[in-house]
Amino acid sequence: MSHAATNERPICGPSSIGRRLRLESIGVQRLRHDLDIAAAALAASEGWGGLDSQQRGISGAVEASRCSGLLRSRLMPGPVLDVGGPSMFTAWLLREARIVISLTRGRGGETSSPLAGAPGLVEMEGISLQEMLEALHELSIVPGLVFLTPTLFLGGGGNATAEDLRRADLASIRMARDLFPELSVAGAMLSDEGREVPHWALPSLIAPLTGSVNNMILELPCWAAAGCPLSRQRPLLSLVMIVKDESRRIRETVESVASVADRVVILDTGSTDGTQQILRETCARAGLSLELFEERFADFSTTRNRVLELARNRTEFVLMLSGDETVVGGAELRRFVEQHSGFCGGSEDLFNVRVLMGPSAWYWSERLFRSDNHAELSWPSGNNSWRYVGMTHEAYINPSRTMDGDLFIQYVGDTDPSVAQGMPEAVAGSFHISHDAERSPKQQQRRLRQDVRLLEGYLDKSTSQDDAWQYTRAVFYLAQSHRSLGNGEVAGDLWARYLGSELSTMRQFSYLRYGAYLALGQLCAEKDGALVSSSGTRAPLPADCRQHFEEAHKLCPRVEPLVYLALSLPPGDPDRLEALQRAERVAPLQASTGHCALYAEPALYSQLEQLLREERKPRKQKKIIKKQQNSY
Repeated sequence: MSHAATNERPICGPSSIGRRLRLESIGVQRLRHDLDIAAAALAASEGWGGLDSQQRGISGAVEASRCSGLLRSRLMPGPVLDVGGPSMFTAWLLREARIVISLTRGRGGETSSPLAGAPGLVEMEGISLQEMLEALHELSIVPGLVFLTPTLFLGGGGNATAEDLRRADLASIRMARDLFPELSVAGAMLSDEGREVPHWALPSLIAPLTGSVNNMILELPCWAAAGCPLSRQRPLLSLVMIVKDESRRIRETVESVASVADRVVILDTGSTDGTQQILRETCARAGLSLELFEERFADFSTTRNRVLELARNRTEFVLMLSGDETVVGGAELRRFVEQHSGFCGGSEDLFNVRVLMGPSAWYWSERLFRSDNHAELSWPSGNNSWRYVGMTHEAYINPSRTMDGDLFIQYVGDTDPSVAQGMPEAVAGSFHISHDAERSPKQQQRRLRQDVRLLEGYLDKSTSQDDAWQYTRAVFYLAQSHRSLGNGEVAGDLWARYLGSELSTMRQFSYLRYGAYLALGQLCAEKDGALVSSSGTRAPLPADCRQHFEEAHKLCPRVEPLVYLALSLPPGDPDRLEALQRAERVAPLQASTGHCALYAEPALYSQLEQLLREERKPRKQKKIIKKQQNSY
């Protein structure tokens, strides 16, 4: 039940509210008594209005934000422990008719809190989180949530007393996990200099104290806990790019985000075709702030990390595009970042966006992320930030969390339902990136040879022990580049080498394992002349070719491996129809996410329908059709 609509009504009198208790006067039964009083006050009240207009507005900001849905999904029925004193979060909980036990510190005496008099609020001064958890456990009362206000002094210097105090609170969470295994913990952090700690740092800093990084940790933006003023919110979105000689399409790229982005940051690595002048003219005409830098190209990850360093975190989000890409559905993109503004929850470090490669294929790519992801920190987890890795075919990851399996990526259109309440359906994935895949054969060959040079250079001086993520991807994409260059045997040997490595079996690399099996199946079928779509007599498909396709499908139950398997079998073969029927059952997974967020080939989905119609026709009719085709 929510009292959001009735909070203008008179509040209950002071006699009906919870009491402020001191440590020396608390007893377990006294706590039970005061919780009963608070519950009775909530039951008797028809709403409350004990906040002034500004405070009510701040409380309403939590309700209006995406945090409210996520918080409701995590709240259990018991009282909420509010550690550090009342905040806008406390006010929101009281609007939700929840009992809140506020563990206040530092006010002294009988100074009233801004929320004094609100039914459901029990304020306690000088009592530690550990003492309160133990008392609730003795009473067999399971708390609904523990909320930590964001004054966690974890930077260098600062107030040693406050730091020790906060560390004691965090240490108590370890005990909470034993007493109340399902308990969630919400909070945000500020450094001792008043700067908000980037959200991804919270699990890393808490893990040594709690013994685990787990789903009980729920991270909120500092403003949701009144830890920093709303006025500190930044502009929403920067377009960030590295470019070289992109005059053919760069104007369209910028124009596609002209009404979406707040600024444009470009690192040019040596254009000689007028790209920079086009950028200046287009941004000036669109009224966009342009920051243009010139530096030499190193490799793709190093250069992308450098442009992020130049862009800094002056907007909340970064959109990374290439010079031959455009955004389709810019208005939806803008609404999407508005809806996701203000961190909330630990599951949205970045968003994968669909990239369309013309009508033939599309794939998910990490293009939209929070600029604080790559902030440099001065505290212990400073080397834990997100960054691009890979000489080419670079990926945007958090290395330490990725290898631990604690990687938080959302896919546009795959938003957590608990935080998607009220989001327009159009926001859930109607925007995408269009990639102009048209390159001359000479340009394509030049890019492929560059990729081979970069990848072989990396592998020659590295081992899998240096950087497992980058090494594993380098082997896979070197094989892919050689295949595109027509070096099938070299590619096959590299993919077999990849599949034989221990790293390929890790869950984080299952999508590459899928790709390697699929490619080996295609190479095997092509070698035997089987993988063609026209009908005709063929030799039996070798067992190892079939096994490659089956292994790919086992890893990711998608259409592609089964259609390629069917195309490798002669028309009329019962196994061909069986493969197509299996493909039909998994066709809805075209837009699958998670470890199967792979290249999709839309043409195969259309071809599947045609192939099924052909295979399901009576054999006599098929012979007539074949005869008619031969007569042409």
